[in-house]
Amino acid sequence: MREQTGPNHGGEQRRESEEAWAEQMVRGELKRLQWIKEDLEQRRKGDLQKLILARQLRRETTMTWKWIAQRLNMGTAGSLANLLRNKKAKR
Repeated sequence: MREQTGPNHGGEQRRESEEAWAEQMVRGELKRLQWIKEDLEQRRKGDLQKLILARQLRRETTMTWKWIAQRLNMGTAGSLANLLRNKKAKR
């Protein structure tokens, strides 16, 4: 439904569509990595694969830093933003 939202769709429908798209991205990446939900909880906040996924979610969706941090178990929104900023600076 993500591509089908338009001016006639309300904000709630758009948000739900975007969240569903983000969830699909997360599930796809977990499958690709052969991870389960518990892997997100057990791995470090700064795990490289989690950072890559967080950056992709931020770039390709409208999900907030808070949503991404919570969904990937990466601490607070501010700490996630700092992690990504610091990793970018080290490149």
